[in-house]
Amino acid sequence: MARLDLLDAVNDPGKPGQTGDDRYGFDEVSGRAWVLDGATDVTPLKPFPQFESGAAWYADTLSAWLLNNPPTGSSDRAYWQTAITAMRAAADADSELPVDSLPKEAWPIASGIYCHLHGSAAEFCWMGDCIAFLKTQEGAVQILGNHEVPDAETDEAIRLNALSEAEKWEQLRLQRAAANSGVPHVFGIRPEAAAKVHRQTVPAAPGNQIMLMSDGLYRLVDPYQTHTPAALFDLADTEGLLGLIRALRGEEGEGGAHAEKRVKRSDDACGVWVEVSG
Repeated sequence: MARLDLLDAVNDPGKPGQTGDDRYGFDEVSGRAWVLDGATDVTPLKPFPQFESGAAWYADTLSAWLLNNPPTGSSDRAYWQTAITAMRAAADADSELPVDSLPKEAWPIASGIYCHLHGSAAEFCWMGDCIAFLKTQEGAVQILGNHEVPDAETDEAIRLNALSEAEKWEQLRLQRAAANSGVPHVFGIRPEAAAKVHRQTVPAAPGNQIMLMSDGLYRLVDPYQTHTPAALFDLADTEGLLGLIRALRGEEGEGGAHAEKRVKRSDDACGVWVEVSG
């Protein structure tokens, strides 16, 4: 039976003493792994005060829920329907304010990518801008996820950074309210988002390696363009995923060349690196 063996995992919030808004998880025996990136809060409301932020609450709560194995024979779409419905119930239970009384810009959302082995294939499910790479034993690397999104996000960061702080955060609030009102494109507390989860199934043979990461870590590839996907595996082979974090933080110095490409100076970054075994 195919399974995933953990090679390494890392979660670096970019700020000492904080947990950040990213989470990762894995279940080697069931052949599943995931990365979640809670979207930074854009309002001063704190409906989940037991966590640093609503983003952290969402990523932490969904990651814990994903430790539940999918029922035998169920589809990944049905699994995500159950998961997001459970997140709405959790929000109703955990929020100190009635969820429906909150402005929609205060509803938590997250990007994420999830891998599930099915025999000799791996199904990837994602929403938002988290990314995965699959490397064959021959060295070919395939990218999974919305890898076009970072370019658009970079353009948007440059636009926002040209505004005043007040104007920037007003734009972010409007964007978050829109994300929670229109057609879902990220994970959140709206069960209808399950119908919009992207899925792709690819061959996955023993010895193949899979690296899942939040957009913070993917910045080494795009927009910073300091590493190719293959180079990420090479660096991880010698320094582990912490080597990727060190390379990332080295690009984020005060006034550095990439400052205009990000809204936050030092974004959360996490990743999971696994290998398919027979």
